[in-house]
Amino acid sequence: MKTKAKLAAITVAAMTLAMPHSAGAAAPIGDSTTRLSVAEPVPGGFTSWTELFELQGRMNDAAAEIRSMAGHDAASGFGAIVAAPENRELRVYWRGPVPGDIQAVLDKRREQVPIAVVQARFTQADLLAEAQRLSQFPEFAEVAPIEGAQGLRISRRAGHGVSERAAQAVVASSVAVEMGEDWAGRQFMASRQDDSPAYNSGGLTRRQDGVWQCTTGFGVIHSGRAKLLHAAHCYAWSVPVYDGGMDLIGGAYSHVYSRDIALIDGPSLARMFDGPYNSSAYKLVQSASFSEIGNWLCTSGAVSGVRCGIQVINNNVYISGDGPFVAARKNDGTNAAGSGDSGGPVFELPNPDNGKVIAKGILSAGMPAYVVPCTGMPVARTCYSRVWYADVTQTLAYYGATLITG
Repeated sequence: MKTKAKLAAITVAAMTLAMPHSAGAAAPIGDSTTRLSVAEPVPGGFTSWTELFELQGRMNDAAAEIRSMAGHDAASGFGAIVAAPENRELRVYWRGPVPGDIQAVLDKRREQVPIAVVQARFTQADLLAEAQRLSQFPEFAEVAPIEGAQGLRISRRAGHGVSERAAQAVVASSVAVEMGEDWAGRQFMASRQDDSPAYNSGGLTRRQDGVWQCTTGFGVIHSGRAKLLHAAHCYAWSVPVYDGGMDLIGGAYSHVYSRDIALIDGPSLARMFDGPYNSSAYKLVQSASFSEIGNWLCTSGAVSGVRCGIQVINNNVYISGDGPFVAARKNDGTNAAGSGDSGGPVFELPNPDNGKVIAKGILSAGMPAYVVPCTGMPVARTCYSRVWYADVTQTLAYYGATLITG
């Protein structure tokens, strides 16, 4: 193990890794951020990703106010929201008449973004309660809301029959249920290359034996101290977590396995690595927002590097009793993330020129039916075009933590 000099807050260690299980050499970089260029084609007829993200930002601001007003009361008629910029409108699904206070918010927000109110068949509260109940059956790999709050879709676990008890539970469901394709279940993506304290999100982590393992998540303040969000499956409780150069970051604590979230008790910053797996560039984290269906996002895994052109296909998904998770796919069919990226950031790029990102989630697992070739670090591993992640706003609320921003 080497000893690294403490670097000033304006520097980070360069991320280099010749072999997957060897420590990389650290080198300081400057304090400037770099412009992250999204290579994927811009969808929906937009002239640029900046134009798309500008509309998406207005949609998400409106969605956040609507969600806040609707609350989580079971009596609320709130069903779902779709904030897909290519629709050119925010779609709010509501069961029954819209209350006056919500209608006032809709009218006000229509001055910034087109909004369509669509009748929902069920409320979000009804769907979440049933998703949690049905996902407890081991033969069901995933239970997720159907877009527009029209019911639930169940994906069976491949190779498993459905027990009479599970079948009866479906028949007795208080919401509409349809059966989707079979899944093999989750495949966790456990595994930039040598960061220094205080730590950025998107950096490589190692086990005590030096094996590369996962990726650091966003920096937060929890119980009065700076820590890092992480994935619970990466390290067991109180296990020491090391950076890519085998310097101790801190212990892994506060595991919530049902949500696949945990905290690393180590110093952190309002910065996120961007670019390829061996890049030393970073961006500042400016805020966090909920992962609305239709949102366009990027991931920043320490092994895959930044991957963009990823769209949210569902939120509040439950998998074998665990959740809620967000499901997302890379629409061109290439990899969204892979082994070694677990625990790493999912983010929105509102403006490629301002050097800042919006935190959206913490990578959890890949969908095994969507295994694709990997990009990034040239090591043997598995990558996926579809992934699950924990929404960052739900994670912060659960822990009572505050995102570190800059």
